[in-house]
Amino acid sequence: MKILVVCTQGENRSRYLAKYLKKKGYDADYAGINPKGINPITQKKVGLADMIITVRKHIKEKFLKRFKPVEKEIINLEVKDNPKRFSKEAERLAEKSWSEFQKKYVYSELRKQIEKHLHKFNKK
Repeated sequence: MKILVVCTQGENRSRYLAKYLKKKGYDADYAGINPKGINPITQKKVGLADMIITVRKHIKEKFLKRFKPVEKEIINLEVKDNPKRFSKEAERLAEKSWSEFQKKYVYSELRKQIEKHLHKFNKK
């Protein structure tokens, strides 16, 4: 089963989650919904995927406007990466170290939310 993880730019949340899934033995790739992003999604990537994971509802909505995935399950997570959406502590940490903010708040939330879906995936 080939999994495609989609975030906004294709450089942070989707990349992290795809790497996390690969470490667990899954075949995963990543991309961003923004056509001008770092790693923009393509029809080819969508076509190769058996399952799509979006990291926010608005990203799923944009994805479905651009692509018509046939016979593909879409899993939507709700993982924000804006420190203001977490707490003052998160904002302070992000100002001090963006990567530490990501590790403490964003990546841990991605892991937490994907865990309940892992039973749906077939490993390589």
